[in-house]
Amino acid sequence: MQGLELTPLHQARIAMLFCLPVLELGIEWLDGFHEVLIYPAPFIVDDEWEDDIGLVHNQRVVQSGQSWQQGPVVLNWLDIQDSFDASGFNLVVHEVAHKLDTRNGDRASGVPLIPLREVAGWEHDLHAAMNNIQDEIDLVGESAASIDAYAATDPAECFAVLSEYFFSAPELFAPRFPALWQRFCHFYRQDPLARRRENGLQDEGDRRIVH
Repeated sequence: MQGLELTPLHQARIAMLFCLPVLELGIEWLDGFHEVLIYPAPFIVDDEWEDDIGLVHNQRVVQSGQSWQQGPVVLNWLDIQDSFDASGFNLVVHEVAHKLDTRNGDRASGVPLIPLREVAGWEHDLHAAMNNIQDEIDLVGESAASIDAYAATDPAECFAVLSEYFFSAPELFAPRFPALWQRFCHFYRQDPLARRRENGLQDEGDRRIVH
């Protein structure tokens, strides 16, 4: 969009990030939408919300991405390029997590499609993580917090942000929130930390063979 042209390599890298969260769940978990819109950079949208007393507010805000239950996934190329390191930031995984979240209802709630008997425990651990992140923000400020402060805003964003860390920076997520980490492993049917360690051992073994 807006003059942006993606090469086949760019398209393949984006597709790889889309597939990562559903690697073990199955590609059918991504049904319900058929379009991905990509802007060159973060974009401006009209944001509307209702406050506690029923007043509706509208303002223009800058967004990195958007995900609608039956609509497209909207991304921006500038932030996609920053989604391939171990910082914990991954725009594609974030928006895919929202898509997975909405499979459990009309709106994202932070509780994906899991057995009913696990919902209370999931909500407890997710809110505990939100409170822990907020405590750190209160102590050191948003810019110095070790987890993206956006995770403390509401449960849906906490699930999406921690999904980014689950795949991109598992060594930060797992020791800090071990109970929630296990729930994410169970839901996604993956253990990125174990996979990273196995790959690291394999790489070390390969280097020994070469030398």
